[in-house]
Parts: sequence; C-alpha cells; structure tokens
Amino acid sequence: MNSVVFEACKVFILSGVRTPIASFRGSFSTVSAVELAAIAARSAIERSGVSSDEIEETFVGCVFSANCGQNVARQVAISVGIPKSSQAVTVNKVCSSSMKALAFAHMSIRTGYRKKVLVAGCENMSQ
Repeated sequence: MNSVVFEACKVFILSGVRTPIASFRGSFSTVSAVELAAIAARSAIERSGVSSDEIEETFVGCVFSANCGQNVARQVAISVGIPKSSQAVTVNKVCSSSMKALAFAHMSIRTGYRKKVLVAGCENMSQ
C-alpha cells in the first residue's frame, strides 16, 4: 500500500471584517448580498496587506442565492479586483455555509494547493 506524505502548510487569518446588522427591510434592503460581501471583502483585503492580485481563489458561503445570479463567489471576486484567472467557489450548506467555505479554504492552503485565498459569507434576508 502506497502512502502520500506531505508537509502541512500553516494557515493564518490575516483580516476579518463584517458589515453592520440592519433590521429586516431596513437600511440594507436595497443592497444585494453580493454588494454587501464585496464591501466587507474589499475592506478585509485592504487591512490584510495582501494585494487582490495575489488571491488565488475565493470561497463564499451563501444560503439564499436565488436573487444573486450565478456563482456569488465569482461576482464578489471580480468586484474586489481579484484576477479573473482565479477560481471561485460558492458554498451552500444552509446555516453552516460560511463555515464550510472557511473549511474548504483552510484545506486548500493546508495541503499546499493555494497560498492566499479570500473567504466570505453573505446573505440579505430583506431581498
């Protein structure tokens, strides 16, 4: 039986940002989930000291993406200047979508597949 041995890479979270919470049908009711995620992601990238050009993959957890269009993660990535050549994965695992997106990102870095990724979660229940 053959086994594969690899040296696990260390994983670090360089920044964390969130949008404020608003009431249902309140101040964010006209702002899409993609726009909200892009606002937070742009700020997180700026605070991290990493250039958006360096990000290799974007993982976004989103439960209710029906009114967001296709591949929410791709839309967020393009909105914040991540190269179009990068990969983007939208994760839907109901209440744990964002946590699963983080787990996928962790796994991709830990195994050496990626070095720098963006992870986000988004939802706008008012839309």
